Amino acid sequence: MDLNGDGAVEGIIGALGEWHAEEVILVDSGGYPLLILNESLPPSIQGRVDLVSVPGLSDAVLVRQAGTPEEWHSIEFTWMEDGHFVSPWGWHPKTNLAFGQGYAIAPDGTVEITGTLAGHTFVRRYRIKRAPADPFWPYLAELQSEEVTPGPYPATAEDLLTALFIARWYGLDEQIEQYLPDPDVRAAFLAQDVGKVRYYPIPVRVGRLVQGEYGPAIEPAPPDEEGYVEFIATVGGYECGSYWTGRARIGTAADGRMVVTDLEILEHGWSC
Repeated sequence: MDLNGDGAVEGIIGALGEWHAEEVILVDSGGYPLLILNESLPPSIQGRVDLVSVPGLSDAVLVRQAGTPEEWHSIEFTWMEDGHFVSPWGWHPKTNLAFGQGYAIAPDGTVEITGTLAGHTFVRRYRIKRAPADPFWPYLAELQSEEVTPGPYPATAEDLLTALFIARWYGLDEQIEQYLPDPDVRAAFLAQDVGKVRYYPIPVRVGRLVQGEYGPAIEPAPPDEEGYVEFIATVGGYECGSYWTGRARIGTAADGRMVVTDLEILEHGWSC
């Protein structure tokens, strides 16, 4: 097919629309490779390449996903323009990759990046626009809206603490009151700086804190006799991330819901 509208026919060698670890190669009319996708993937990583149309942009956009299908992973949009491959910049800081578990393209060309975590649904909507005079990244992905919708009430300590931090990171104040009903404990938690999600949310790990090779780590463990669990909450960065260790007591509200009755941040540090 003609990938860039110049009248010449380009070809695609490899499986589209499915997850696998094999290369997908774009070739010109003479069979010369123009672009190789899924090249040198680590053993635990798979890739998927889709050929889609984005209204107002191109009828031949390649969407490359890389990672584990059911987990949050990278999503890259690329297409040919004037004999070169271009990819929009700006989904997240300092990268041309979006992060989610899937994507959708609306009839008006809006690109939705979607994902779920601890029962929450995340939808970020972008418009891809031409960048002002940038020869290296001629297109920008401009965020239009972001929605975080809670789902079923958390049923495990890990999901409860993950949901609590999600509510804090994304400003879901009503959810914070549900998960952390004590006003004094809630005020202390809200006074803590727990960072900002700039790429994608990471589950809070719950159990027993131990010292690992590269800093604090979590080993699986039930709550102690007083109902306390220890945890690590993490926010990823472009090169390094931040973590917060703490302990939380898990109890039961009058209506039977699992709630956090006490919470203490123990340490804040950096992880690379």
